[in-house]
Amino acid sequence: MDMGGIIIAPRIEDFNRLSTEKIREIYREVSLSREELTKILNGL
Repeated sequence: MDMGGIIIAPRIEDFNRLSTEKIREIYREVSLSREELTKILNGL
């Protein structure tokens, strides 16, 4: 997955099985929460 919003799956079957909720779940797993990001930015 590209953080710019592009989802790349190895097979078309995998891509077709992705739901909106699954995509949101993946993004939550690989990105910072708003609170975590704010903490980091305030520390700069």
